[in-house]
Amino acid sequence: MHRIITSGLAVCAAAMLLTPGTASAASTSASNPVQFPSSWYEPTPIRDKPSWLPQGLGEDSTVLLIPGTSDFTPISSTAIGGAGSPMGGDQYGRTVDVGFYDAPHGAGSYNPKIPVVQYPAAFGVVVGNKEFDLTGNGTYNDSVDIGTADGVADAERAWVDRGKSGTIVLNGYSQSGSIAMNVAYKLHQKYLAGDADAIPDANVVVLVGADSRFPNTGIETVIPSVIPGAYTNGPRDESSTGDIRVISYCVRGDSVCGLGNPLAHPLASAFYFLPGATIHGQKGNLVNQYQVVSTKEVGNTTYVVYTP
Repeated sequence: MHRIITSGLAVCAAAMLLTPGTASAASTSASNPVQFPSSWYEPTPIRDKPSWLPQGLGEDSTVLLIPGTSDFTPISSTAIGGAGSPMGGDQYGRTVDVGFYDAPHGAGSYNPKIPVVQYPAAFGVVVGNKEFDLTGNGTYNDSVDIGTADGVADAERAWVDRGKSGTIVLNGYSQSGSIAMNVAYKLHQKYLAGDADAIPDANVVVLVGADSRFPNTGIETVIPSVIPGAYTNGPRDESSTGDIRVISYCVRGDSVCGLGNPLAHPLASAFYFLPGATIHGQKGNLVNQYQVVSTKEVGNTTYVVYTP
């Protein structure tokens, strides 16, 4: 399989530095508070299962949560059980915390198991003969390759733990979206080859946000492959994951999945770069405040576009 990895060094480097956070008020003193416009404050995320998701998503399931680039935010044992996780908190916040795996109203609670894939979540490139690690340790390519191998192993382990029934959900965002799609491809190839222990396509669902290979506007679809350590691969072939259900969503303006072509429109891309990096790095948990502007079915893949 060719490497399913992303490029756009500047975009991804900026986006990974814009870690999710919430604006807070400040004051110079108790007697002279500084009043900021309400528009400056981060709205409280809304917890509500999006209508474009299968309403049964999360039922009888294990959600394999794959952290994105530099997502070293821990998840408590209270949230996912066991010893918790030293990473993945941002991805948990933009999916589980906003209701992606909740039951519909009146349908009880699904509470799927949520193991977290442990991998470098790094972003580095090679310039000349020297590697530059911008976050974590290793190149982006190597990080994705390690995450893919670990993701396949974790998915197969979860399948056995489930008694080989129910659904395995592969959940990624940005870099980990690439990993989730790689894992789906490899699982499909095993199933296609007739591996007796393979997970059937019908028992796998992929949910990815901010995919760098999103149709027409993903950075991998518009930037040539020129950066060693962070190559690009062009548009996805939706048939490569067989009958696996794939759901991919992008917020319009996101610098990784929805900015457009900087080669064709350099001035516009430069103007919207920082706002788009903010959308990518900080606004993922606000999707329930956004409006769905389009959905498109291509084979077994559903593409959803939001506008802030």
